[in-house]
Amino acid sequence: MQFSLSSLNLNSIFPILITALIIYVMLRNIIINRIKEESPLQIISHSYVPGYVYVDVREQEEYYKGHIARSVNIPLSKFKHSFRNIPNDKIVIVICKNGNRSKKAISFLKDNGYDKLISLKGGTEAWAKAGYPLEYGV
Repeated sequence: MQFSLSSLNLNSIFPILITALIIYVMLRNIIINRIKEESPLQIISHSYVPGYVYVDVREQEEYYKGHIARSVNIPLSKFKHSFRNIPNDKIVIVICKNGNRSKKAISFLKDNGYDKLISLKGGTEAWAKAGYPLEYGV
């Protein structure tokens, strides 16, 4: 059987494209699920160690209601325009309310060349539940 581009039509290409899209989405989900997570106890052990940056991706109003000391607020809604302020040579701990937005931010950072990334497992909810301090306001 000889193959040529002229022998292809939309009916034969469509299933191939759909299959490729499904494989892409599955692989993307696997990559997102491979994000390194650490518990509040593990994260607090890094608190005063040089080389770590804390980035809180919640919206500003959420951040003001309680955030981890020394964290910088870069809301996920503004992340694409502000992520370059995050140093690429340090370990970046990404924080949100419960861990979902931090994974999205980490996936975006990975796509943009960052590789030293950790998500706070359970977010600030888990942090507060563990009894660790939060700062309020700016």
